[in-house]
Parts: sequence; C-alpha cells; structure tokens
Amino acid sequence: MKKRPVQDETIFNPFMRKLYTKTVLGRSDDTEGEQTKYTQTLSEKVHFEAQAEWMSRLHEYTYGCEKILKSVMAQQLEGDALEEATKDLRFAAYTPGIFPSIPIMPAKLIPSTLNQVIGMSADISWVCMDEFSMENLWVASWHLEGGTQLHNDLWYLGEDWKPMLDRRHMRTGEKFKYMCVQRPFLEGAGMVMDVLKDVRNEKHPEYSEGSFFYHGYVNNMTVDAQFSCRNGLEIARLMNMYITSKIGFPYQSYNCFVPLPNLYDLMTQLPPETVPTKLLGLYMGTNVWMSNYTLSHLETSLEVFGEEMIPPTAIESFSSSFKCGSDSITFPASFKQSKYVYGQEASCKEPTEYPCPQKVLVTMDEGSKLIEQARSEHSEWLV
Repeated sequence: MKKRPVQDETIFNPFMRKLYTKTVLGRSDDTEGEQTKYTQTLSEKVHFEAQAEWMSRLHEYTYGCEKILKSVMAQQLEGDALEEATKDLRFAAYTPGIFPSIPIMPAKLIPSTLNQVIGMSADISWVCMDEFSMENLWVASWHLEGGTQLHNDLWYLGEDWKPMLDRRHMRTGEKFKYMCVQRPFLEGAGMVMDVLKDVRNEKHPEYSEGSFFYHGYVNNMTVDAQFSCRNGLEIARLMNMYITSKIGFPYQSYNCFVPLPNLYDLMTQLPPETVPTKLLGLYMGTNVWMSNYTLSHLETSLEVFGEEMIPPTAIESFSSSFKCGSDSITFPASFKQSKYVYGQEASCKEPTEYPCPQKVLVTMDEGSKLIEQARSEHSEWLV
C-alpha cells in the first residue's frame, strides 16, 4: 500500500502557545487543575467559535466599507475633510485577505495598506483545511477594488457549502475536498486555484482577467489568528508560515499565499529572523499596542484556555522564537510568566485590573510601562 506523504500541518501545533501549553505541555501553577485533553469535540468547539469571531469581524469591516469608505472614496476628499469624513472609522477592524487576521488596524488605513500589498484590484480566497487529514473544509472569498471590499462570497454558508466541496477539477475529476490530501503545497494549491478561478469567473465574469490570490489556513491556526495571547503582537510568529522551508521545517505550510504578493516576496528574501516583524510591520504603520480584540462570546476559549493576567511586552513577543522540533517558544530573559485567568474575567475588558485591556489603544511604550508596573505591584499574579 502506498504510504501517504508527510504533508500535513500538525508539525506547526507548537506555534499556538495558548492551546499547546494547556493541552500538551501543561502550565505551572494552573488554578484550573489538571491538564486538558484536546479531543475532537473540543477541537470542533474551538473551530466553531473562531469562525463566529471571524464572521463578526467581517461584518464589522463590511459595514465600514459600505457605509463610509465607498462614500469617502467617491468624493476624493483630502486633508481636514478626509479626517472629518472618516472620524467614525477610528475603530479597529479585521483586514480581509490577510493572514493572520490582524485585529487592531485602524479601519481607515486598510484601503491604502491593501493597495500596496495586493494591488488596486484583486480576488482573494481563503481555504480552510483540516490540519490532520488536509481535507478542504470550506472557502471564503472576496473581491477588493482600491483596497475596499466589493463582493464577499462566503461559500461555506447556506446551500453553497456542500456543492463547493463536491465540485470536481476539470482535468482530473477529483473533488475539491480531497485535492490537497496527498499533495505538497504548490501542487495542491495549484489544483485548488483552478477550481476557485472557475467559480470566480462564473460568479463575477467581469473580474475574470484580474489578479487572484489563494491562501490556505488550517483550522488549528484559528486559535492564534482569532484570539491569541492578549498581546496581539505575538501573532508575529505566525508570519513564519511563509518561510517554513527556510527555517528548518521539512516542507512549506499551506498557510501561505499563492502567488506571494510582491511585497511579501521581497521581504521573505530577507534574513529569516527578520521576516515575521517585517511582514507584520506592513500593517503596523503606527506604534500601537495591539491588544486582543474580540467581538463574540468565545465561551470555550475563555473557559478552557483562559488568558494570561499579564501579557508579554511588545519587545518580548517580537524577540521570542520557535524552531522546528521545539516543544515551546523561547522568550528573552526579561519575560515573566504570569498565571492564567478563566471565564468571562479572561476577556480582560474594562473595567479590569489587568494591564492593556481589550479595545484600549496605547503605544507600545505605554503598554510596556503598564506591564512592568503590573509585574512590580502584583507579584502574586506571577508563576
């Protein structure tokens, strides 16, 4: 019997510190007692919550595009007039088509940022995959013009989900669901793109000659991409997904663009240790502390995985590292591990004693001062 190639995503599990420490490594002085077993049921609950959170962010961004951005762009406003027209866009918003799903980017900056990354006109499709079987589970796709979302085709909703998985490749006859099961990244992604382009051309023939980007993501990555450590900057390590074959892993992760946007392609040629921060820097034009930003209840995540009372500083997150074969993430000596808090208290929304609560924008320097102050004044919170 032919052996299945070693092309799945389980090798990247240790990237997800919150999940991995709770279910595999264990946590020091954990107030919640014994270690949690990562069962299929728990996996499905976490995955469902991640999708609910993602949908909430999509709707928030869509509202901004439809109600404000399109009007502003049509008027071609500048200067003070632009500031006045976009005053309601100071909320943070999900950046569509970008992995990880950066949560804290000022909404009015999204169009210009997306323009420089993917160009003025492009289609982007995200394909969610099972990290163990490598089956394609569902697809989300949208068309962007001038960095603003025009069409959003969420093919895993309603009656479109099952037909999408059963759709067959024009050349091989294989079902969409199984195209990546025994294929390395570029080959499998290429097969998927053939089908997605056909669907795009059927739904929106006017864009059939335009740019098209594929991006895979596995369902275990939603833990970090949707509700990671309270220091949202910790998702910088997920940017290593674009260079896995350059940092010691045996193959390229499916968590990657095809083709790579020009700016990504340029930055991935830099020394590997600088790539995560350089890529994340595309969306961090300002010196902002990126706190965890959630819109939905996330009961399973908060009850089972919890949150650290004191998150790492920005520098500590940027300076941390993870290597192939490691069981844990290495932080600089300045990092002090704090205890975890669970339940609704773990949402860390105001009012709270914990530093850097959700949806409160501060500079990185201010955030670091708050964290150091908490470490000094609340030694009982530290492990």
